[in-house]
Amino acid sequence: MIEEINTFIELGLSVIPTFPADHPDRPKRPTCKWKQYQDHAPTLAEIQHLFPTEKDYAVAVVAGRVSGNFEILDFDAPELFQPFMDQLRAARPELASLLLTQQTPSGGYHLLYRSCEPVQGNLKLARSADGRETKIETRGEGGYALVAPSPGYRLESDISTLATITAADRAFLHGLARSFDRHTEQAREPKLEACSHTDGERPGDVLERVADWHDLLTTDGWKYLQKVGDRHHYSRPGKTPPGTSATVNERGLYVFSSSTPLPAEQPIKKFGYVTHFRFNGDFKAAARWVVETYPEHFPKSRTSMIEEPPFPSDDDYQTNSGHSGHSGHSGQNGQNGQSESQFGQNPGQSERKWGGIAGDVREYVDGHPGEVKYSQLCQDIGIFTRRDKKTANDALNYLVKTGVIEKHPAKRGVYLPTEPGLEFMQPVIEKGIPLPLPFPLGLHNHFNVMPGTVIVIGGATNSGKTLMAMDLLRRWTGQLSGIGADPLVSPPHSLRSFSGGVPAPGEVDQRLVEIARTGIRYLNSEMTSEELGALLAEMGPDGDMLCHHVQWVSRQYDFPRAVLTDGITILDFLQIHRDFYEIGETIAQMADRVGAGLLVILIQKKSGESFPRGGEFALERARIALLLDSVTQNVKSCYLRKIKYPRDARNHPERKEIEYRIGDGLTIKPVSDLRWLDGKQRDRVHKDYQYKTFSEN
Repeated sequence: MIEEINTFIELGLSVIPTFPADHPDRPKRPTCKWKQYQDHAPTLAEIQHLFPTEKDYAVAVVAGRVSGNFEILDFDAPELFQPFMDQLRAARPELASLLLTQQTPSGGYHLLYRSCEPVQGNLKLARSADGRETKIETRGEGGYALVAPSPGYRLESDISTLATITAADRAFLHGLARSFDRHTEQAREPKLEACSHTDGERPGDVLERVADWHDLLTTDGWKYLQKVGDRHHYSRPGKTPPGTSATVNERGLYVFSSSTPLPAEQPIKKFGYVTHFRFNGDFKAAARWVVETYPEHFPKSRTSMIEEPPFPSDDDYQTNSGHSGHSGHSGQNGQNGQSESQFGQNPGQSERKWGGIAGDVREYVDGHPGEVKYSQLCQDIGIFTRRDKKTANDALNYLVKTGVIEKHPAKRGVYLPTEPGLEFMQPVIEKGIPLPLPFPLGLHNHFNVMPGTVIVIGGATNSGKTLMAMDLLRRWTGQLSGIGADPLVSPPHSLRSFSGGVPAPGEVDQRLVEIARTGIRYLNSEMTSEELGALLAEMGPDGDMLCHHVQWVSRQYDFPRAVLTDGITILDFLQIHRDFYEIGETIAQMADRVGAGLLVILIQKKSGESFPRGGEFALERARIALLLDSVTQNVKSCYLRKIKYPRDARNHPERKEIEYRIGDGLTIKPVSDLRWLDGKQRDRVHKDYQYKTFSEN
């Protein structure tokens, strides 16, 4: 077993010994103090001490940062594993193929992977309807999980195949796991039925009963893909190529994509879908549409829909001895021992249903995750009479008493959710070390390039944006080809690892080695092979180097999938001519796939404008944004539009400009220093350049 444990250490995984899973007294408990191994992996000498050959023990991997953001998706309910994998293979087959599967002694399953970003602590993703059983959970920062060769554990493939996935891939896995949750679904989506005292139904109830999911979605441009298990897969409008964005089953619509106005990773009813997707969250407009579309299901009088307030009065709270909860009182009142609250439930007494105006208030609150204003609520729902307003006010008071919402401490008539659903982060307190990669015009002296950086270059016509990309390729390939492995070149035998800080003299930055091993990819949107070859030939020997060491990819429209997670990807250019909002969306999807590498995206822009196509949305995920313009026939300008990490914060280079020209071999040559340029300075630079050029000739 020691050989397998040494393999874990070589892969950068921190391991600890535990008692076996079938131990009678301390199953799966560590046999040693292990807090220190959350900060660093044990050394080979410590391994010999921790794992003595004469004792029986199991092996556990410490999850989180110490093991390269290692995380395990733990299926305690074996019956959910196969449906989960069926949905995953149907929606994201390439992601399913990356995951390492392990079977546990109890019949459960683990999915093992690393994330390119830090992982949180253990998360409960899916529970039983009563909330007592955890069906799917994670083992993350601060946790550990037993792995093969522990007794009873079996890996389907070798641990050396452990893959690193992107933050977007990890979010998709968590979202898919949450779609199997039954507990939060009940808490978040209570069954809102018409009160037994009503002679009509609420718009949401009617739509849920009479509308068809397929008709609603396909009418709005969603594309039906396939049925897997009990779920129908749909692709959102505009997604190219089509892929699973949401699924539908008897519990409702579950959205995985963040590129729609719909709430993600929670079940959505039909009325919620219509409200968010068609009416931009306008509850009143959605209700009016339902009434106009299905008029036969609604009475003419709104007030006639209820005959008595469905919420308990304040006196009920004072006289009842029970404690309130989401379902009302359980205390007794009166001689018959039954609660007067319509939401109370005693033995033998069925629970009264939410309905009428009270149900509309509850649905309105559920659909507004932020603050709720009483006046706006009445206007949106269509409450005008004194009696209806009294019912709505009682409903809000009841939701306050049961802990669903709370009154705003400073604003009258305003309510806030008591559970904002925050997702906590684990800050990494350490100063990042920039990648030592050169840029043309000496730009690397003015900003830092961190691993995972997204660089957006917006270029006007004839501004030389493709030549700027080629110059980056020339510099980066020339540097990486001397230190990397295939596909560039084999690493030198004297190569030492780089674990952080500034490399010592003679030491190679291991991060550059990993980038070189992954490779450099150039996504070409417009040049033919002949045009590209002619361009490389004009670059001379540098062109030959690029031809052999760069992965050239022709006209690629599924840009996110083409990104090298830990390598360098240059896209020339993002060719979206319609629906410019998709530019920001596509850049975000590509950025989510970047791990320890770099992503450079070229975008067209109009001359003189301060944003490329896509506007400010095109720069949201960029850490470096450069804008290129053609000043004269020979002089170009590079404007530093956005710099996230300047070398000197006291002399921030953002909004500064440097002018350049195209030299021999298609190299980028500076004409001016990096400076603030007003009109007079620009004219002086042009005259100096023209005079120098005339004198040389």
